[in-house]
Amino acid sequence: MANPVKRPSIPRRCAGVAFAMGMLAQCGPAAFAQQGAPPRAGEMRALLVGIDEYQYVPRLKGSAADIRDLESTLRNLGVRDLRVMLNGAATRGSLLVEMDAIAQRAQAGDTVFLSLSGHGAQEPERVKGSEPDGMDEVFLLAGFDPASRERNGEKILDKEFNHFVKKVEERGARVLFVADTCSGGGLARSVDPRGEEMSYRAVKYTAIADNLTPVSSRTDALMSPADFKASSFLAAVDKQSKAPEIRVAGVGYRGALSYAVARGLEGAADLNGDGRITTAELFEYTRQVTYQLSDQRQHIVTVGAEGKDAAQDVIVQMDRGISVQGIEPGKPPVGQAPPPVPSTSSQKPPAGSTQSPPPAPKANNAAAPSPAAGAAIRVASLDGQASHFSGLSLQIPFQVVAANDSPDMVWDPAKRDVLVGGDVIARNISRNDLPSVIERMAAVRLLKARATRSPQAIRVNPD
Repeated sequence: MANPVKRPSIPRRCAGVAFAMGMLAQCGPAAFAQQGAPPRAGEMRALLVGIDEYQYVPRLKGSAADIRDLESTLRNLGVRDLRVMLNGAATRGSLLVEMDAIAQRAQAGDTVFLSLSGHGAQEPERVKGSEPDGMDEVFLLAGFDPASRERNGEKILDKEFNHFVKKVEERGARVLFVADTCSGGGLARSVDPRGEEMSYRAVKYTAIADNLTPVSSRTDALMSPADFKASSFLAAVDKQSKAPEIRVAGVGYRGALSYAVARGLEGAADLNGDGRITTAELFEYTRQVTYQLSDQRQHIVTVGAEGKDAAQDVIVQMDRGISVQGIEPGKPPVGQAPPPVPSTSSQKPPAGSTQSPPPAPKANNAAAPSPAAGAAIRVASLDGQASHFSGLSLQIPFQVVAANDSPDMVWDPAKRDVLVGGDVIARNISRNDLPSVIERMAAVRLLKARATRSPQAIRVNPD
């Protein structure tokens, strides 16, 4: 057991990394083939949890969509052992049952994909000395109520994720952990109050006593990075930042990290086109796309597995029977799960979850929404007067909506500012200037869509 006092000096991470690594995760995205070893025939299994419909804390908008999107991507990769838990189905009891069950099903060489989308928070540590700042990270479930001793237990502690990862690794498998949540960090770029109200995946409250009995042990709580040899993590932000929900054009509200991971695993992260996605490629792709989609608000945490060459550590390779479909220009990536297909499996999943059916025909993917720039730009005036936009001559379609109806941009006719989300993107804009701003908005949307499909590295050289 590692001495918690003698841990290496590592920047504090977001709750997503802390859930499984006691805030000191040192692994990167799970590879399906270990470096220096022959290709494994292990199976990929998945447990996906997304919560929007919180009963006692602010609701979210895109967590369930994150999970449906990832479900569709994994289904098309051939993943059959796949559990989805949305909103109220993800109670503490049912989620712990699912985590234990998938750990028991894992076999040597398998990869367990665990994805969380929802609120995170911090509470005083339960095992003294387990956290440098004395604060545990927790993932909040739909029934969590900070004011109720009974309902305050509807959460999962970071040390309980440690326990889960350890069980998987004891069976010779590994975990790929994607956490699109955060612990409630205090720093976020200021949001202009005239713009769209942004939702963040973090809740702050004063912790009270609860009836929760952790499944994790003191040993789990005191684990250091060296105790996890194969598992790996991506987290939405570091501990000092907040994870915003973004609106992807033509798709809806999402977590930028989940959206980027889904697109990357579909094939967009195969940056050199060799039919394999490595840890380095997934890191680079996901980092760039998340940063761009969040309008530079979000810096994800990607930490590579110790002792592995990220450029050679393969996550997905086509010759292992996993079909990776490259995303062609003009073709929308998968954005939602295809219609359910009746399952032929006789195994009944634990209560509180759904078992994903076998992969659906790829023809269903044609119905997926596109994040491309084809949809009309939604514009609004801060004073509510739609007449400001009458008679404007534009080369692209636009739609006038109310300022509280999720517009792509808002014009403040009094101060002559243009806002996108919580940012002022243009100042001193008259009514006659609006066409050029709207058309540039469409151009930026197109660039984001193209960058999501095929990100370009940007380097600044001396002189």
